[in-house]
Amino acid sequence: MAYGPLRTHFTSRKRITIDAGLCVGCKLCMRCCPLGKVIGYDADARRAYVDDALVCGGCGACLRICPANAVHMEEELVKGALSPRMVLVIAPGQHRATP
Repeated sequence: MAYGPLRTHFTSRKRITIDAGLCVGCKLCMRCCPLGKVIGYDADARRAYVDDALVCGGCGACLRICPANAVHMEEELVKGALSPRMVLVIAPGQHRATP
């Protein structure tokens, strides 16, 4: 079975940001995150910050629980990224196979 040329693959990824000017330092976003490592807390500034945005699964729990509306989520298109459900490795000269 022959396949056409590979096309650039785009996927969307959700990315969270925290507005330091709005954050009240309650830590609710940290506590509700099911992954636990996305949001950190700066004790000196008494504010939450995004520690590792790439780990974020995009569930939106932090967004919903923030009393100050300091947490925002943006969706961005990422060129060439593979979806988490698919890993595709193609050697030079090989054709794409159906997963």
